[in-house]
Amino acid sequence: MSREKVPLRTLGDCRSFLMGIAILMIIFCHGYYPFSGVYGKVFDSVTSFLQSGVEVFLFLSGYGCFYSLSKTEVTAKSVFRFYSRRFIRIIPAWFFIALFSAALKYFFAGVEFYDGLSQFSLLAFFTKGSLGCWFISVILVLYLVSPFFYELLKRSAGIYKLVCTLIFVASAAVILFVKTDPVLDVVNRMLINRSAMFWLGMYAADKVSRDQNAVSALSKRQLSVLLCLGILLFAAAMIFEWKFYARLLFVPIAYAATLLLSKSTYTGHAPAPCFKLLSNLGVITLECYLLNENVRACVYTVCKQFISNQIFLSLIVNAGMLLGTAVLAWAFHQALGKLTAGNRTGKLYQK
Repeated sequence: MSREKVPLRTLGDCRSFLMGIAILMIIFCHGYYPFSGVYGKVFDSVTSFLQSGVEVFLFLSGYGCFYSLSKTEVTAKSVFRFYSRRFIRIIPAWFFIALFSAALKYFFAGVEFYDGLSQFSLLAFFTKGSLGCWFISVILVLYLVSPFFYELLKRSAGIYKLVCTLIFVASAAVILFVKTDPVLDVVNRMLINRSAMFWLGMYAADKVSRDQNAVSALSKRQLSVLLCLGILLFAAAMIFEWKFYARLLFVPIAYAATLLLSKSTYTGHAPAPCFKLLSNLGVITLECYLLNENVRACVYTVCKQFISNQIFLSLIVNAGMLLGTAVLAWAFHQALGKLTAGNRTGKLYQK
């Protein structure tokens, strides 16, 4: 008997599924890996590679933003509605999870409540270069400017590509050749440079809106070659400790991996239970991101008192981190959905 499959037609159909994969990459990137020597270098390279989950998420966020903006004519009212939906999705989750995480770390990890709370500061990313909650700061800025880039894309795709390419190249050139203030350097690396995938996602959505097959123009073999080449170059860059060049390779790696995964689901290769599980995880990515590192810190603090074997401790901490993050994220998503009267984007997959 053949397993039940999930028929899909467009990249948008499997967006939550792909977000689920991306957040798994990010969660395990933040895992506990107490290894040294050769194994330490291997795990360092693997966790560095898993950071490309951020690029996958940015690509899919840009893709989703385009479709949200394209539902109606862009007016002051529609842009305000676009902003309000995203702020209602992000700000309550950020606020309540910040309070909960600070309390969690206070009771389980012995971290002062104020110190635990300060890592969730959104302004600290811009004023101090703090990476505690950098992704939320970045995605809010991208949401704020996306209506302007959407209008540019609709007016002239050629100018849009030129502007986005120039921003990316100029940002990379500043990082490589110009000594800047440490805070500006962090903002440039994490916001301006990594936003390339967000703009690429919007461009891909525009192509799909004109032609359903446009985003799938490359064959599976071509995408596989691009992905393998990107991974090989990434490995070489990590060996020579060219970490910025390695991060630049996240763009082709994330792009090829996203399209390859979506092509697999197009052809019906996604088993329904797996698709449903990852799609539901994709809906709670925000909550998972906000909770992940704090859950790991608390699980580690408790478990290290009873487990001395570092390999076994790593397995238990990472398993506990994944399970604890998913359960708490689901609980927060459900509670906040009721608090905001269902005005939050993202619903659990139903079939």
